[in-house]
Amino acid sequence: MPVDVPYLPMQQYLDAYSDYRSGLSMLEKLGAMLVQCGEIDAWRRLKREERVREDANEIRVALNYYTSNLNFDPGAFLLTGSLEECSRLIREDRIPDVKTVIASNMGLRYLLRNDILTALDDARAELRY
Repeated sequence: MPVDVPYLPMQQYLDAYSDYRSGLSMLEKLGAMLVQCGEIDAWRRLKREERVREDANEIRVALNYYTSNLNFDPGAFLLTGSLEECSRLIREDRIPDVKTVIASNMGLRYLLRNDILTALDDARAELRY
């Protein structure tokens, strides 16, 4: 089932998900495809809503442009943390997969963007008051 999804980070997510599905049974693959379709639908709705918000805020446009032009290596990532934490993750076989890392990274960037936009909105409101 081909999926037309914009932006490189999303394509890397799709590639990582495809690799994940290759090791599943037929029934699990069907379930994973349904989950993935739901995630893609949520992504598209988010992008549409974000375009509407961008019309009212040029700083949001700039931050979104930066985020959408990030490139991730779908085959590798750097595990950061203390030596004890990394050792524990390795021993417990809990090292995150690429999909989880990309989603987490993008989530943190969106949270930071929202913090910046909230601070700017607060400053604007304070100046108007």
